[in-house]
Amino acid sequence: MTEFSYSTAGFIDRSLELALTAIAEAGFIRVEISSQEALRRFVLAGGGLMIDHDTGWFMASPFPEIAVRDVPTQRVESVRHVVETDLQVVLAHPTLGGLQEEARFATEFRDHMVFRAGNRGKVIIENVFGDPVYVLGEMGTGRVLFSSSYYGYTRPLVAVERQAFLGCIEWLAQ
Repeated sequence: MTEFSYSTAGFIDRSLELALTAIAEAGFIRVEISSQEALRRFVLAGGGLMIDHDTGWFMASPFPEIAVRDVPTQRVESVRHVVETDLQVVLAHPTLGGLQEEARFATEFRDHMVFRAGNRGKVIIENVFGDPVYVLGEMGTGRVLFSSSYYGYTRPLVAVERQAFLGCIEWLAQ
């Protein structure tokens, strides 16, 4: 409990999304999710878990072996958001449904965060600055994906981003 500013335990009467929003509005930059151990048990027992966008950045990582948040240095807004920056495949992984390395795409939402891969994490998509944006890994018999994109906020996903997203969902569900 040394790397967080607030715990969601203070918001047990609210949804996780509302709790994270309230914590962010209060100015905290780190948060511990009270049910992190439950998330670990779920994945270790064979579950698939996607941790995305602000959730993956604000909370202390329940899987530091796979990924932890990182602080971007280029095209940054609000400390954590990289804006108006294309992404590209850096590892042709089965998760991506046949996408090959160097496939480049603009995201539906205008920003994303970045991660640092742990010793059990594989970076499959980075932004054009080389910052990891999709990091995946396996723990026990389960799977975890850290994706700092925000999906379907302003319009439906298309093309490469849609293929990557759906491939990740299918991989997590296996």
